[in-house]
Amino acid sequence: MVIYHVTQQSYSVGTKLKASSRSWYLDAIRQRGLGWVDQLLEDHRPFWAPSRSSSKFGFSELSFCGAYADAEQIAQPNFYKLSVLRYWQAPMIMVNRINRAGQNSVESALFAKEYWRPRNKWHFLEVLFKSAVVVEKCEPPTAEDVRQAKRLYLEDHNRAIGM
Repeated sequence: MVIYHVTQQSYSVGTKLKASSRSWYLDAIRQRGLGWVDQLLEDHRPFWAPSRSSSKFGFSELSFCGAYADAEQIAQPNFYKLSVLRYWQAPMIMVNRINRAGQNSVESALFAKEYWRPRNKWHFLEVLFKSAVVVEKCEPPTAEDVRQAKRLYLEDHNRAIGM
């Protein structure tokens, strides 16, 4: 499968990316006091699904990388097309909904289950993977493509509120 990845790192075509137990994303959420969100997701993870704490992240669409880079204020992002063999897709909005519902809420557990076993149709999917090969360095998505990606995320948000 082809997916897209955004990072501050610079890679050459053919570079093999491997996940590790330490990532920019995990460090960032822990600094924000949100490590419990990932722990809740880990607690609800099916045994066959990859652990978020030892995965790299990508997206099904290049425009989603642009929207993510904007939201996380990633300075000087690099965009890549990757080839992955084994991956897991999950609705990114569920991470947001868990955070908003709170650490000990019943809703958080429901959102965690939806993250791992979605019953609804979601647009904005994050892709977890352990390894990938860089196929191409991509130009950044256009501003219009990023706006469209943000609209799709908002649609997911509105759908999640109704759960």
